[in-house]
Amino acid sequence: MIRLVSRLPRAGGVLSGQLVALACALLALVGWRGAEAFWPGLHAPALLLPPIALAGLVAGRSGGVGCVLLLALLTLGAELSSGGGALKAGEALLLLAVGLLVAWLAGELRHAAENARRLERASECLERLAEAGSWRWDAAGQGLLLSGHAWRLLGRDPHAGLVSLGHFHTFIHPEDLEALRQAGRKLEQEPVEVAFRPLPAAGGERRVLLLRGEPLPSGGAAGVLVDVTGRHAAEQDRQEALTRQERLYRDLAHRVRNDFQLVSSLLRLQARRAPQEVRTALELAGQRIQSMAALHEALHREGDVGTVSLDRYLEFFIRWITRHWVGRRPVALHLDAIPVTLDGKRALPLGMAVAEMVGNALKHAFPDGRRGNIHVALLREGAELVLSVEDDGAGMEALAAMRSSGFGMTLLQSCARQVEGELLTEHRPRTRFSLRFPEVAPD
Repeated sequence: MIRLVSRLPRAGGVLSGQLVALACALLALVGWRGAEAFWPGLHAPALLLPPIALAGLVAGRSGGVGCVLLLALLTLGAELSSGGGALKAGEALLLLAVGLLVAWLAGELRHAAENARRLERASECLERLAEAGSWRWDAAGQGLLLSGHAWRLLGRDPHAGLVSLGHFHTFIHPEDLEALRQAGRKLEQEPVEVAFRPLPAAGGERRVLLLRGEPLPSGGAAGVLVDVTGRHAAEQDRQEALTRQERLYRDLAHRVRNDFQLVSSLLRLQARRAPQEVRTALELAGQRIQSMAALHEALHREGDVGTVSLDRYLEFFIRWITRHWVGRRPVALHLDAIPVTLDGKRALPLGMAVAEMVGNALKHAFPDGRRGNIHVALLREGAELVLSVEDDGAGMEALAAMRSSGFGMTLLQSCARQVEGELLTEHRPRTRFSLRFPEVAPD
């Protein structure tokens, strides 16, 4: 009804509205008098009401009221003044009141129709700008009602009225039908969001649409169709770029490990021909390079080069030390580490510090095949973390060897500075190296 009324012509100005009122008043008067003349004895003043309603619908409330007043001037005034004629005074007053009511109601209907039409146009504009279309599921009629822009997103001409779910499914790519059906079942209880590809019409472009909806308290459901073709293409490009980046990173990590191994092999070859003192230094350098290769591999296994799970990182490295450095020696390595995530840039110097401390203990704390244990611990103390290596071996000999070697202690101090930390050494009752550093890196 409102849609039909909104399509009637609208009298815009005051003058045009009053002209409409006059025309409707004359039409009412001619129709009334003509009916009475055609059917003698007919008394039907209600025939005046349809033209009044027409004036209200076309010219609004003012047009309808104007039509009533003009009719009153033309007919009802004469009836009331003469006190006789076709209308009695009470009947005339009643007709006047009813006419005003009809004029007001018709004007309100016209106003509501215009507001509805404005809202519809605004909704169409918003849907077009947002590349979205609205839809509503009518549970009673078991059909789907789609807006005009929703039909255009599907690549189809707008269809008036309800569309069956089976007919709607004929527009969907077969591979996406099951996901859409599952979303439809969930929609009875909770909001849903599902992407699908509509089958393109002949010569139409391929799209990816996102269906969003939620159940209505009165039954059924409502929601929107959003064109996410560009977003979907951008996401695919991003995933492809990430895949290429990961492939390049894996290749780079593999080359770095190979380079470390090559340098370590060259140092071992050179050590075979060097004097004993030089040979020892070259072997230590090769050992450190091997440990750096293992640390890079541990970082690569974490996947995210931005952050590192330090406990898993240390676990991998301790296993590597056990396999490559401990071997058959009667020394057991133990790790006690709390779960901690750190910036990847801080993980490498921490790993190098562990390698230096464990390597020193293996070399000096257990001479002549002595049995023993090395404990690596990562603990939290307030806002700081403490990474420590403790052994139950020769005690002072390991600490003295570290201090006398010079380079090992220098390397540990350098690692401590890189993580904004402090290096501590203890020898009672056991030899213990501790690296205390802030959990959150200072700005």
